[in-house]
Amino acid sequence: MSHPLPDGTVSTSPRAPARQAARGLKVLVLASAAAVVALGWLASGAAGTAPQPIGLAIALGWGLICIPLAWHSLRRLAELGRDITPPPQPASRPMTPDAAAPAVLVAAAPISASRMQELIDAMDAGVVLWDNEDRLVLCNRDFRQLYADIAPVLVAGAHFETVLNHVVDTGLVPQAAGRESDWIAERLRQHAEPQGTILREINGRWRRIVEQRLADGSLLSFSIDVSELVHQGVALAEARQSAQAAAQRLEDAIEALPDGFALLDADDRLAVCNNRYRAMYASSAPVLQIGTRFEDILRYGL
Repeated sequence: MSHPLPDGTVSTSPRAPARQAARGLKVLVLASAAAVVALGWLASGAAGTAPQPIGLAIALGWGLICIPLAWHSLRRLAELGRDITPPPQPASRPMTPDAAAPAVLVAAAPISASRMQELIDAMDAGVVLWDNEDRLVLCNRDFRQLYADIAPVLVAGAHFETVLNHVVDTGLVPQAAGRESDWIAERLRQHAEPQGTILREINGRWRRIVEQRLADGSLLSFSIDVSELVHQGVALAEARQSAQAAAQRLEDAIEALPDGFALLDADDRLAVCNNRYRAMYASSAPVLQIGTRFEDILRYGL
């Protein structure tokens, strides 16, 4: 079937060359048959009768007709063969690493909501996401366990301030006791403009909280349990205070002695002395400082 093109030419369908080839073959067969008949007529004189002039004329006429038709059909078939046969393709060469097509990056399939929940639940930290209107989007198992006392409130869509009020009402934050309104207002300011980290005691555990505002205005909160570190720090501070108190008691006891008292360390340097000792050696008093060598004290006095 032919189709007119915008330039006025006619496009033939893929079946047209095949039909044209069939017609060419029919013409070739008929022309050949006619040539055979004409030659047979011409040869009839070999059977005992003399060749007739009219037979020779007919045979010659048929030959002049059949030979051009046969030649035209053969040429047409050759042209159709070239049109139908696709052009030869260059021989393919083995693909080398340099000629290899660049790798196509295939985007990973999006993570389903259930898979995302499973991933954050496996984290040993509290994770909670609030949208740009401060409404709860998701939270993980660690976060829910930390705020188990207000579990019914921790549902998608709950507002941050509502959750915060429940936290204070249930006494989960000891720092808010006695100043609940001020504490809530301060916490809301920190939440609106997160800066740095927050150390907070929640339900008897100390958490280090980091809040970060995302590009779409939502806020991601990440907290880890630092109770052990806080307790170690408290124990260290208490030990330091205890040592300072013991040193003060020792200093008070030395000052209470009725006699002069001085203690030198292993390097023969002054470690401690009381005011009674300084009074006894008033001439050396300017050098009676902690760390001064005993020899220097004697030389200064002399």
